[in-house]
Amino acid sequence: MKIDKRFAPLVNALLMAIVLPFFMTFVVSLVNIGFTDRLVVAWMKTWAIASVAAFPLILILAPLIKKVVGTITA
Repeated sequence: MKIDKRFAPLVNALLMAIVLPFFMTFVVSLVNIGFTDRLVVAWMKTWAIASVAAFPLILILAPLIKKVVGTITA
């Protein structure tokens, strides 16, 4: 199954909102509570919240960041 190219920005934002918080929340959870029996539960809860928050932020900020990068690069 292929997704139409016009949806590429949404698919990109969705994947970024899933993948990046997955790893970042693991690191933060590990730093905060260490390797304990609570790690996985705390990590998954934090990841779910971060992913939901990240999706709209990526949709809003990605075009602005792209414009800034275009301005500061040759």
